[in-house]
Amino acid sequence: MEKWFVGDIRFFNEDRGFGFVNCWDDEKEYFIHITKIKTQPVKEADYVIFQLAPSKKKIGTSEAKNLSLLFKFSSDYDFYCQLFYKYKDQRFKRTIINNLSTKEVLRLYKEGMESFSNSDFQTHFTEFREHYNLFINHHLDELVKKDLRDVTNSFLKKNVEENFLIKLWLENFYTGSLDEGLVLEFFIQAEKKLKAEIFLKLSGNDLLLKLINNLISNETPEEVFQFLYSHLKNVNGINYTQSKLTDSEYWNSKIDYHLYEQALAFIEVEIDLPKKLELYEKGYIKEIKVNEITSSSHCFSLQELQFIFTHLVNEAGDKKLLLQNYFLELPGRIK
Repeated sequence: MEKWFVGDIRFFNEDRGFGFVNCWDDEKEYFIHITKIKTQPVKEADYVIFQLAPSKKKIGTSEAKNLSLLFKFSSDYDFYCQLFYKYKDQRFKRTIINNLSTKEVLRLYKEGMESFSNSDFQTHFTEFREHYNLFINHHLDELVKKDLRDVTNSFLKKNVEENFLIKLWLENFYTGSLDEGLVLEFFIQAEKKLKAEIFLKLSGNDLLLKLINNLISNETPEEVFQFLYSHLKNVNGINYTQSKLTDSEYWNSKIDYHLYEQALAFIEVEIDLPKKLELYEKGYIKEIKVNEITSSSHCFSLQELQFIFTHLVNEAGDKKLLLQNYFLELPGRIK
């Protein structure tokens, strides 16, 4: 049986009745006459299948014969499946997808996924990503895409190591459920950039409150507030703002602002007055009550006193009371 070759039309002049076809199997170019074409018309870039015969005009060379448009040559799924995985051309692959039924598209995708099951998945991640994106970014019905994602989720959960599964989840390749404990453990060990990605991914999820508690336990208050400020800008699409975290009027309507308020409630209980003063000055704490200052046994520095009288007293509206307390106890309250 004569061999069949796959390629594409490089050039064809219908008026003159001839053209040339690129052969993908040997990377050569062959002459084709209109009388040797079985499915007309053909045009530049059409995918075709053909056989070769000795050229009558150029001794020692070959020309194409029995040339057909690829998708009029056969309706056999196995034939197209073989071609899909044999050739790397992405446009060619997309054209095959277009010419298959929904059931065949899902079957083709599954067979490609199965090729990754007996290998080191991380090593072949690039090939997986290419395969996934080829189908999921194609102009397919949303219900078909849902089926593709279900196939992907099932495969990844079965074949991928847990920590790598979370990374695939962050990149939207895996859209299934994850164990909260696993996410928390991964978050604890992750670098700051990955932590930020996890927060963004979990926006609106109650699990974020547990992650907040972890941040508070392992980071300084400044680091926690800086992290949250960055998250709030990212999740709300804010590139620049002069509004501090304490500006409730600005932030109240924004996504995830409750995370800051939750963190603030935890942190305020744990820190002493000098730290509160420091965080207040940086715009991380909303207020310091007058009685927190007047009832404190803290020995204030002149710099702290200056800040209190310049900022807090005016905001608290109780300057007289503060002055009385501090002047009465001045010798023992200033260091």
